[in-house]
Amino acid sequence: ESNALNAFASGLTPDDSTIFVTRGLLAKLSDREISAVIAHEFTHIRNGDSRLMLTAAVFVGIFENLFHHFLSGITGAHEKNSVNAAIMLPARLTVGLIVFGPLVFSFAVCWIPSMIGRAYLSRAREYLADAGAVEITKDSDALVAALLRIDECNEHLAIPSSMQAMMIAGDARSVLATHPTIEDRIAALRAYAGAQLP
Repeated sequence: ESNALNAFASGLTPDDSTIFVTRGLLAKLSDREISAVIAHEFTHIRNGDSRLMLTAAVFVGIFENLFHHFLSGITGAHEKNSVNAAIMLPARLTVGLIVFGPLVFSFAVCWIPSMIGRAYLSRAREYLADAGAVEITKDSDALVAALLRIDECNEHLAIPSSMQAMMIAGDARSVLATHPTIEDRIAALRAYAGAQLP
């Protein structure tokens, strides 16, 4: 129940999968555009993307949680008495760097590539889902029109960043972006699927 224009598929197998669309998407898009969005999400289900992205999110989350837990232990960020934490900070940092420096380096070496890998994988799956939507609907212009409407919407779902990869539209402006830009997706639809809309 959101005015944002978005949708996602959830489920580990096709039998237990569900497609969700926001109220805003149902209200603002035409039937053709909604069909294209549903076909995009159905393709994610057919390709097993929900399971794949969940697995990627779990591995990235493990590294991320271990890294943050370790840093909060060194800095004392979890302590209620901020004065004691501030006094102990230099000692904790020194001991932490000497004793746990190699461990922190190992986490960083694993965590950063896993974040970049998840983002790259997610972007590639979006292109495949767009192609699958066109294959199902035989209507590339409907998908282009839907993507343009979604891109013009100023309202966004309040969701954790780990769920961005599951949405039809998400972050597309950073190195760790989970989605290609709408412009790039439309360019691919024009080049490979015969879309005529700009």
